[in-house]
Formats: sequence, structure tokens, C-alpha cells
Amino acid sequence: MNAAIKSPQTFQDNREKAQIAAWGVDMAPIAASGMSWNNILYISDQSASASNRRAIRVTNGATLPKNGLTFVTDNPLYIQGNWNTGQNPPSNASTPDPGKPMDASYAWRPSAIIADAITLLSNSWQDNKSGSGLGARVASNTTVNAALVAGNVPTGSKGNNYSGGAENFVRFLEDWTGKTFTYYGSMLQLYASVQATGVWSSGNVYAPAQLHWNFDEKFTLTGPPGTAVMISYVQQRWFQE
Repeated sequence: MNAAIKSPQTFQDNREKAQIAAWGVDMAPIAASGMSWNNILYISDQSASASNRRAIRVTNGATLPKNGLTFVTDNPLYIQGNWNTGQNPPSNASTPDPGKPMDASYAWRPSAIIADAITLLSNSWQDNKSGSGLGARVASNTTVNAALVAGNVPTGSKGNNYSGGAENFVRFLEDWTGKTFTYYGSMLQLYASVQATGVWSSGNVYAPAQLHWNFDEKFTLTGPPGTAVMISYVQQRWFQE
């Protein structure tokens, strides 16, 4: 596991208007380890504060452990590149097919990501261009297959700010013009973000992607590790005194 944790690397998050120091989590050695565990991974940098912006970044997540993964942090989380797709997801094509969430090329595993906020960095992301203008931060087609649970910055919570709506539940920092973010899963917004509280705006932050979003029907058969499951229920008689 130690080989998977990388020292924090710093990049600019234009939505947060801040330099972010993100611990790296390389999924490749975790997926290849073959270790026996509960497939729930929790990571927290408790030194995070308004003046010490910390986060977690996951990379090389195309292939996950064979029994899946639930990744949890109370920090902001950045997904860099494809997640839970195998090596050749359809979104690598110029025109991905949103009608094939169960494409045969996928090495699918049940997965969930739970964080203070979730930002997608495309397959083309480069830290050294993060502080440059939007024209230098050009995205490429990227796919994520996972349930996502995260916070937002509610509309009106910082004056006249807009939350960004459901289409910005996953946050972006690149120019996605003509590119596609393909998503298979289920999104839940259960709380307000505590650490990643920069308000939604476009400007020099991002240009919107084409969104090919689908509910992942495999969740009806296999939930992510740690998912609460109701097996059965029995209706009983009741009365009110």
C-alpha cells in the first residue's frame, strides 16, 4: 500500500482560486496487489484549513481491485483520467456511444467515491499548465464508472451564487469544448462542501463538456463495497393508542 501513496503535488484550482496540495493515490499497485481486504479505502489529511489547501488525487484508476473499491475522504478529491473502465473504454473514440454502459471492453468493478467535492481532471491534464489560461488546459474524452457522493456550494449560500446545477455536480477545470465526459453510475449530493467552497463560475475556470450520462444498471445487482443492502422486510400489524 505504501507504494500507492505519493507525496503531495501542487497545482492551481481556478474555481477555488488557490494552490492545492494533493496527496496522490496510485491505484495501479493497489489493483495489482491481490491482498485480501474489505475494499473500502479511507484517506484524510486533517491538516487541511482555509490557509492550507489539501486534497486527494486518484490516478491510474482504469483498473480497480477485483472486488471493487469504495474510496472515501473528507477532503476534496480529484479523479485524474479514466476510472473503472479497463484500458480501452469507448469514450476514447471521437464519438462515444452513450448507449453501451456495459460495453464488452470494460473491466467493470463495483465502485463508489465519497468526498467533500469531486473534480474531474481529464486524461490530458498537466499540473504545469494548471495556472495557465484556459486555452492551455485542453481536456480529452474521459470516462468514469462509479457512484459519486459529494457536496456542493448551495445556491444563495454565498450571496447570489449559483450552485452550478446537476450538470456541474462533478467539477471541471479544463476546456472541454468538443470533448466528452462519459459517466455511468449514480450521483448523490447529500451535504454542502466544507473545504472546497469556491463558487461555481466559468470564466477562466472551464468550458463545458458534452455530457453522456447513464445510470449504471449493474448497481441493481452488485453495489459498491460497504453498501447497505435490504434483503427482505415483513409487514406487521400496527395500532395507534
